[in-house]
Amino acid sequence: LEAALDVRQRRPAVGSKLVDAAGVAGTALLVLVLVVTSSIGDAVRAAVERLAGRLGVTLPDLGLDVGSRAIQAAVVVGVVVALYRFVPARRLPSRDILVGALVTSVLLFAISVSSSLLYGGASDLSVVYGSLTAVFTFLYAVYLSACALLLGAALAASLSLPEPPPGPPLRTQ
Repeated sequence: LEAALDVRQRRPAVGSKLVDAAGVAGTALLVLVLVVTSSIGDAVRAAVERLAGRLGVTLPDLGLDVGSRAIQAAVVVGVVVALYRFVPARRLPSRDILVGALVTSVLLFAISVSSSLLYGGASDLSVVYGSLTAVFTFLYAVYLSACALLLGAALAASLSLPEPPPGPPLRTQ
C-alpha cells in the first residue's frame, strides 16, 4: 500500500507495529459488530415474518436487501477510507482518498458479483470439479480484491499530485 501511494519516508518500526495492532483490533471489532448486527437483523426479520404469517398478512418487499447492501457498501467505503488514511505514512487530501475508496468499492462489488456467479455455476458441476472451481474462484477473488485496493490507492495518490506544467500543443505532441 505504501508503494502504491508512493510513500518516501516510512514510519519508525514501533509506530508501524502500533498501526498494525490498531488495524487488527479495529478489524476484529468491525467483524464482531457486523456479525451481531446481521444476527439481530435476521432475528427481527424472522420475527416479523412469523407475526405476519400468524395474522395472515403478506409483507411486501420492503427493500431490506437494498438497504443492507447500501449499509455494506458504506462500511466498505469507510474501511477503505480508514486504510488509505491511517496505514501509509503519507497524508493524502480527503477528497482524493474518498475518490480512491469509491473506485475500490465499486471494483470490490463487481468482484463480489462475478464471484457469486461463478460459485452458482460451480454448484452444477460434480463434487470434485465444483470444489476445485470454488477454491480457485475464492483465491482469484482475493487476488483481485488486493489489486482493487492497490488500484484505488494508486488513483488517490495520482489525484493528489500537483498539476503538471502545460506542455506543447496537442498538434505538436
